[in-house]
Amino acid sequence: MLDDFFKRWKQLREDKPLSPDAEASPYMNLEGLEDKIKVPEPDKTDKAWAKKFKHATGMDAGKALQLAIETGQNWRVWYLLNRPLKEAGKLIPGGNKDGFAHEDVSDGIKKAAETNNVTAAYLLLKYAEKYNTNFGGAADRVREELYEHTMKGLRDGAEKKGGDVYTLLAQTYATLKDEDLHPGAAYHVIDYQKVLKEAATRAATQGNTKHLDAMLDNRLLEPKQFVEAFMESFMFGQFGTEDTHGTPQGRKSFLDWMARRGMIDQVFVDEAQNVEVRMADARAACHIACEKGWKHSSRELPAQDGQQKPDLSQVEITKIGDAGAITYVFNFNAARAHKISGALVQEMPLDRFPDQQLVEEARSFLECSSTGAPQLVWKKGEPFRLRFGPPPAP
Repeated sequence: MLDDFFKRWKQLREDKPLSPDAEASPYMNLEGLEDKIKVPEPDKTDKAWAKKFKHATGMDAGKALQLAIETGQNWRVWYLLNRPLKEAGKLIPGGNKDGFAHEDVSDGIKKAAETNNVTAAYLLLKYAEKYNTNFGGAADRVREELYEHTMKGLRDGAEKKGGDVYTLLAQTYATLKDEDLHPGAAYHVIDYQKVLKEAATRAATQGNTKHLDAMLDNRLLEPKQFVEAFMESFMFGQFGTEDTHGTPQGRKSFLDWMARRGMIDQVFVDEAQNVEVRMADARAACHIACEKGWKHSSRELPAQDGQQKPDLSQVEITKIGDAGAITYVFNFNAARAHKISGALVQEMPLDRFPDQQLVEEARSFLECSSTGAPQLVWKKGEPFRLRFGPPPAP
């Protein structure tokens, strides 16, 4: 352990300049992007600017780094990442020199994705490779560091327009998760499949099909997982506030892309469009019912068997009249209705409730708010098919 400490201490004391151009790395895959990664020569303005940051604190340099990435001034990005850093002895032992922390690198990659600044994204990954700012106990600290940065980049950059940056992240992530190189890959792939599926949905919503191509071409997700991501998007925000991803337009973009890449056929497209209509109708009906005051009820009222327990098939509405507030609770599993006025609770069978129109409203609300999620029907070697599953069990 002491040897590791001194090894790390020595590493902190050494400045390791980054090359201004793309260079080979066992951790990164730059294929097809080499000509797009290049730092220009500085002009007089750049040189005058650089003097202000020669001994700047990490915080001030971090703000300047974000601005340089955003404006595409990549010599300044390169310079900030190559500043002579203060000696490690002036800081807490074991800490990073006055450079950039783990969060600075991740935030910078996210900013690079916004502007498709692939040179900046590469320089940041290269900085993390040389300085590995994330102090951890992994056997290969560099691999773990870059793995985390690329994973965050794939998640945070899915809705950004940076296609080249996304390709760099996808190719590098695929290299890092190679089981021959990364012993923990199987665990991480399972851990992050959900994140990658949501990233695919977010990319499709913004029409970022180049991102989807990068994910598929580098096998970050298999075709079945893309189809699953598409179906899961139906349920995002279905009965809540407006969803930020999983929109009808996004699903149309997703469908077109999957068809173009040969994952689905026209039958699946037609099925998906039918589901879109059904889910839209259910959502509209649910919103109208909620505006009237209908909601799912968690009241623990006596069921037919005398037990008191919450029931998913129970809905309620409160009406204000001359007699005050009256709440009507309908439990369709128990086929019972309850009229609650203050401390008085009146119970009766559903078919004897005097306002059967209100009973039908309750039934319609329960049906539209319990629409079953679409499910994948598929056998290896056969086309994907989309079906509705049953509503959630009460």
